[in-house]
Amino acid sequence: MDDFIEIECYDTESTSYPSFRGNKKKSDKVTDPLMTPFEYARLLSCRAKQIAAGMPLHIEWKGQFDPIAIAKSEIEQRLGTLVIIRKIPDVSKPSGFRDEMWELSEMDIRDS
Repeated sequence: MDDFIEIECYDTESTSYPSFRGNKKKSDKVTDPLMTPFEYARLLSCRAKQIAAGMPLHIEWKGQFDPIAIAKSEIEQRLGTLVIIRKIPDVSKPSGFRDEMWELSEMDIRDS
């Protein structure tokens, strides 16, 4: 099933956040809440890019400004507002896929 999963990053505080997409209820989800290494890398790069562009931090950071280290700390503490949207095959939909939304706070991060 991993071949059919795409990853999109949205900030839930952004006006472009598609709150109407996917399913928010946990009972409707068919995939595991385990974050894959690919999703982790995607979230890390997405959030680091946002931090470098000047978005506010979700943690108190002391020390040298390093967007990647800050983003990693936020993700590990699950303090970010990013969402993973997985594309799940669904023949009942015209597009053939449905969206499954996982917020960062719902995800389990595998130690690698």
